[in-house]
Amino acid sequence: MPHSLHKDINFNEVLIEVIDNILVDVLGKEVAKTLYLYLKTVVFIEKRNIPKEIVAFHAGLRKLFGHGAIAIEDAIIKELFYRIGLKITVKDSFVNLIRKAKIYSELAKKRVEF
Repeated sequence: MPHSLHKDINFNEVLIEVIDNILVDVLGKEVAKTLYLYLKTVVFIEKRNIPKEIVAFHAGLRKLFGHGAIAIEDAIIKELFYRIGLKITVKDSFVNLIRKAKIYSELAKKRVEF
């Protein structure tokens, strides 16, 4: 169920949860764990910091999976937008869509506070 306009929703937590779910669904639990280890040791980002380091996360996926990263990123975007109540209306890069979703989420949260 979409979470749009709930004031207690933390975008970063939702993003991490979506990424984790998609990685486990697509790669399996053990490979997802290995991917997080790769991100930590090679790309130097920890799971909890992915929302702040989305460019590095994107680069790490691309370096590891090449064009196969597109399918993972598309699944992340699709689920994230669903979870926050957004529809994908434009073709844009993974990083830009994440940034737009965060802006939308922050604006929606402020509207609920009034």
